[in-house]
Amino acid sequence: PVQIRTFHSWFAALLSSAPIAVVEALGLPMPYELLEDDAQAVDLVWPRFYELLQKDESLHRVYREAVKDAGRWGVEEALTNALAKRVEFALADSAGVVARSIEPFGKSFPGLAHLNQPLDKFIEEKSSLQEAARLLGAAPQKSYAAKGVELEKALSEQHWGDIAICLLTKEGEPRKFSEKIDGIAQIRAAQELCVWVQAAVSQHAAWLHQQRMAQLSRGLLQCFAELKRSRGWVDMGDLERAAQHLLSDDALAGWVQQRLDARVKHLLIDEFQDTNPLQWQSLQSWLSGYAGAGGEAPSVFIVGDAKQSIYRFRRAEPQVFAAATRFVCEQLGGTLLACDHTRRNAQGITRAVNAVMAKAADSMTSSSASAQPYDFREHTTESEAVGRVIQLPLSPQPDKPLADAALVWRDTLTQPRDEPEEHAVDTECKMAARWVAKQISGGVKANEILVLARQRNRLSRMRDALRSLGIESQISEKTALIEQPEVQDVVALLDALVSPFIYLALARAQKPLFLVWRDAQLLALAIAANATPL
Repeated sequence: PVQIRTFHSWFAALLSSAPIAVVEALGLPMPYELLEDDAQAVDLVWPRFYELLQKDESLHRVYREAVKDAGRWGVEEALTNALAKRVEFALADSAGVVARSIEPFGKSFPGLAHLNQPLDKFIEEKSSLQEAARLLGAAPQKSYAAKGVELEKALSEQHWGDIAICLLTKEGEPRKFSEKIDGIAQIRAAQELCVWVQAAVSQHAAWLHQQRMAQLSRGLLQCFAELKRSRGWVDMGDLERAAQHLLSDDALAGWVQQRLDARVKHLLIDEFQDTNPLQWQSLQSWLSGYAGAGGEAPSVFIVGDAKQSIYRFRRAEPQVFAAATRFVCEQLGGTLLACDHTRRNAQGITRAVNAVMAKAADSMTSSSASAQPYDFREHTTESEAVGRVIQLPLSPQPDKPLADAALVWRDTLTQPRDEPEEHAVDTECKMAARWVAKQISGGVKANEILVLARQRNRLSRMRDALRSLGIESQISEKTALIEQPEVQDVVALLDALVSPFIYLALARAQKPLFLVWRDAQLLALAIAANATPL
């Protein structure tokens, strides 16, 4: 019989048939419950992680240092990303990639390798820096002399971090001192020293931050693994990791391949552009056993279009499609069949796609000499519709606030934050809404217009802009059915009928469904509820 499965269902079947010893070695529970949505587990892991920080003083110190450097939001954002890509992080960490991903400053700057930190170089060069300060201080130009005084003060007070500020601009470039002042060569040497040390300081800061976040990520992932084991949960990442282990281990791969040989003769993978590298690695480990096997290998069909690889949040990678295509053709003797002809796209759309993708292909090919060239061929279309692609004028960008602009106190309880970027979004939506209104006045039906946005939160702003022009619109819901407002209103009504003293449910049912009571009456109900003993 024909089996239609997703990658995850196939990986789940592999795990269910794996030896118990292998499952235990992977740290997975047995029996287990497949956690298709890990949102609940993610919510539960944070209290465990913070409890770990309280117990482990050294890790707590690392956390405090990371927050001091990047802020609490920045640290949590980085940890959230590590949790979302926990499988890749764990594999990279076990291979030593995480530890060596950023070099210590001593390796990048061998001349500073003997120092504990890059700023210590200023201690070694203190005498030459003092001479540069003296020369600047003696310059006839007042601005030069002021910098010399600042440099001398920083040296005398041993404020090593302030030294570069005296000789470099905010952008880290050497200040433009006149070539005519005495001792300009020594001053330039001091500036070059500052540029060198500042680059090492940046390298050291990046290394410290990466090391801290790696330690915190390991702790968070350990808490997540312990949480899943305690609940008997296995998530999608566990399935991918287990499949990769079963299919890449020499002792297990033969056993797994025998089981698959008896069941799979033809393999078709649709929407392959959405495949992530780990999924392909597992699949390739299995198919590699057939390389050169001729008729014994299953027929492999890969269907996809790299141009449509848009699921980066699911770790999809367009280059995987190219690698898989080469593998099937070269190792399994497959044939590459490409379809560059469509039956539905209008001619204008097809021309726009050809222009954009050809430019992107040239950019990808020229960006790296070692990268595989992107094989893009122009598409044709069966459609006779003319179609067109137009570009609206760009919305004006907000002016950047002046660096020395005075800060004005704002009452956060009564006055909302005024963000120039938000005004730009509203301006863009109003421009697009006016264009839509013009199309409707020209005879286009409103229900034939679809507005797309990169971010969902922009759609509500677009709806408001359309509504201000008298154009009604509808935003497709992304929430679950049980979370829809209408369903929640019905649930509130049922709660009120079953439990009459749940006044909040009664108020919610009265307000949206029947519109029987006014706000003043609902307020009176709330007052009565507080005064009535239960």
